[in-house]
Amino acid sequence: MATPQEPTFEVDTERLEHDAAKKRSLKYEFVTEKSPGTWIVSRKRDRFEFLARDETDLLQDAVGQLTPFGHVLSPDEHDMNIMEPIMRIFNHENLINFVDWIQIQTTETATISGGPPRQFFIWDFCNAGTLENLFFAERHTSRSSLHDDQLQREAADGLPSSQREWTGFLPEAFCWHVVVSVLRALAWLHHGLREDWDCTRNAWVVKGANIDWHTILHRNIRPDNIFFCHPQTKFETYGLCKLANFSNAFVSGVFNGVLDVVPPASTQKVLAPPSQTGKQSSYAELRDLDSHQDTTSGYADAIYTITSEYRALADVIVAMMIPPETHSEALRHFTYTKTLPEQQWQRQLADAPYTKVLKNFVHELYRIEEPRANNTSVITAADQHNTFERDKTFTLYRKARDLYDKFRIVKDEGKDVVTADHVRGIQDRRDREAEAKHARQEQRKKDLLEHFKTSNRFNDDAEEPTSMDLLLQEISEVVDEVRNTTAETHFRPGMVH
Repeated sequence: MATPQEPTFEVDTERLEHDAAKKRSLKYEFVTEKSPGTWIVSRKRDRFEFLARDETDLLQDAVGQLTPFGHVLSPDEHDMNIMEPIMRIFNHENLINFVDWIQIQTTETATISGGPPRQFFIWDFCNAGTLENLFFAERHTSRSSLHDDQLQREAADGLPSSQREWTGFLPEAFCWHVVVSVLRALAWLHHGLREDWDCTRNAWVVKGANIDWHTILHRNIRPDNIFFCHPQTKFETYGLCKLANFSNAFVSGVFNGVLDVVPPASTQKVLAPPSQTGKQSSYAELRDLDSHQDTTSGYADAIYTITSEYRALADVIVAMMIPPETHSEALRHFTYTKTLPEQQWQRQLADAPYTKVLKNFVHELYRIEEPRANNTSVITAADQHNTFERDKTFTLYRKARDLYDKFRIVKDEGKDVVTADHVRGIQDRRDREAEAKHARQEQRKKDLLEHFKTSNRFNDDAEEPTSMDLLLQEISEVVDEVRNTTAETHFRPGMVH
């Protein structure tokens, strides 16, 4: 793996000051109140929509004094302020990003007395719902006459069909989209590693957040916590897929030296209490349980590890590949597929009309195991190298991305898919071509100015040529070029002129 670069963040400590928070509120326009205290806001400069949540009661009491939680998050508490690192963590395209913190001063009216300013947290707005919304038994396949006409025109023009018949549950391209997006988000949470497409290099570039990054476990990977945005351009097939709901997230405090040039001699295994019980345990207690408990059992009270995240994602993908049979089953489809006996869901998965590549990848997510932590709570570098890479999640993400790319090249369904990275790459190439064209035009103007300065038409005391002079000169050059081209076209050897 190439040496990761340090990513650039837009987090600015000064902009988190309370006075600045009031000024930043001018950047947004409140559009619609979705529920009490939750608003859709629009950023004025580009009309991009976000979600604003009123967190005043969380941060301050009725008289405007900071609560204990408010002291921790307050920008004025520089010794303990954790707002900046929180914003650095929630700064990834496949996570619900923490965008801003603004204050709104309430105005006094005849019925409402003015009070302390209201505190709003600005988050990404996923306007296309969740994965859970797509779990329903019956699908309407009827098409309008306009849609039929469109398909006929596409077929006549030899274009790829925009509506292919699909006999499975959710399309395989969509399954790959979710797999790659969630693994990309987990690679950031687990290792602080991200991979962005660099259009200038025409290659993926690995970036690392911090050499001291501590592994974060999400512990709540479910269809209702996987959100989608509508495509930002008319060319994209699927909008961004984002992992949300960090109420069960666990900051492990375990540093595995992912960005170190030389791997550490030993590391602690990332262990967390079961996500369902809410019980707090010391690392020693967790290590003791891990030494004799099968963490691959899938029980709700099992110790939670990085591999638990992989199995949770596999459960989600299986639910996307096995259709519910009835409407009532669709309402609890994920719970139903998750509790199926292994032989039954494997049989249903084998019969599902998906590629073996996707099925094998799902099986791989289930089979991955970590070495057990010994009594000294460490895993030696040798064992770690042989059984579990330090950046395993990032490695899985890369593998899934490569398999998705091959699917888009080989399979007809995949050929119809246009990703957001592809659209950004095309737009960036057009922007660079426009910049290069502008640079050539500017250089040509400079050359013309230099030509006029050194020609006999202007002496040293003469003024610089006007825009009309430059235009006439360009016209003259174009005419000469056309004459030369015409002469070359009509000239034939042996002709007498």
